[in-house]
Amino acid sequence: MGAFTGDVSTVPTFKELIDEQILRLNPLATVYVAVFQSVSRAVIGENDALIYVPWGPYGRTIFVAETPFTDDELGNRAPLGVRYFVASACPDHETAMRYLVYTASRLNSLFQLAVNAVALPLHLRLMTIWGDGLVPFRELLFEPEIAHPINSRVAAIPETQNLFSNGWRSGEQRIERAVVQYETAMRRLHDMEQPMALGHLYIGVEALTKALIRYECEKRGETEYELGRSLGLDTGVQHFAKELETQVRRQIIFQGDEVAYKSAKALSDGLEHGFASWEDLWSVPDDVLPKSATYLRESILKVLDMPPEVHSRLAAEPFARFVEAGPRLAYDSQARVAAIDLRAVDFRIAKVHRVMTSSAFDQQRGEYSYQYRLEP
Repeated sequence: MGAFTGDVSTVPTFKELIDEQILRLNPLATVYVAVFQSVSRAVIGENDALIYVPWGPYGRTIFVAETPFTDDELGNRAPLGVRYFVASACPDHETAMRYLVYTASRLNSLFQLAVNAVALPLHLRLMTIWGDGLVPFRELLFEPEIAHPINSRVAAIPETQNLFSNGWRSGEQRIERAVVQYETAMRRLHDMEQPMALGHLYIGVEALTKALIRYECEKRGETEYELGRSLGLDTGVQHFAKELETQVRRQIIFQGDEVAYKSAKALSDGLEHGFASWEDLWSVPDDVLPKSATYLRESILKVLDMPPEVHSRLAAEPFARFVEAGPRLAYDSQARVAAIDLRAVDFRIAKVHRVMTSSAFDQQRGEYSYQYRLEP
């Protein structure tokens, strides 16, 4: 399916997609539909939709992502996360549950990779059988809400669809493993857990290495031994395969950045084997984490082997940069804060009033940013 931008009247309805893509091919199919929602910094433009319809194990799978919008405190339009609508024919309820949750999670991970912005875990809103009257067999009343607009970035729809397609068709499971580690690292960084974020990034590097070796050999027309020689490796060395993986990580993924490579590897090993002290975990140079994130993401995009123009768009600004955690918060004055006896505050019931001070949309970069003032 193509991209739909600007005019909501051109976007096919969910019913039209189900009728055309599933029921036209199999009129007797039992179609299951799931709706998911996420607090997400990766969003879809207003009056736009990301539609992807691949072949799955039970025929066509329909995937639609869109973002609800509202007016913020200053009267500007603001995105509120992302919603996913997923539909597929399935043989029974339990199979439908597993498959639709898996599909939504898989594409949500790729969506975050494309936009380079974190989305918090998906929440299932509705699971139903498609038909007259809609027969829900699982409906959850909990609705994750964004209490206030957050910094976010609008997806590039055609490029994201292309990434979906390459990621979906790829038989290389190591790519998906690396994508999941990148997603987990973004969530850890979002929660200010830098050491854990860096640890997951290096696990992603380890997961991707063999896939990258296969990719490099195919693109260069070389065997693994020839690739090793081109990286300066003695092909007669003991444990050649292991040494090749090391050099591919060091020279290709980390692009010769020895500080970032050694720091990320040491921290990951320390976490995995339990010998790193708290001081060790927090003493990594500040620029190692963002550099490592860039190196891993660029390597994943490379192995996905997308058209050059798609790769160039997703690897360039603004997508090359992780969306800042924001929004920025500031107390209205030092005097007001100083007047509070913090020891006397019962933080279990303390309330803070949040006031939006700025709201901006950078149309060229497709980024929303906000600032707030906290008033006790």
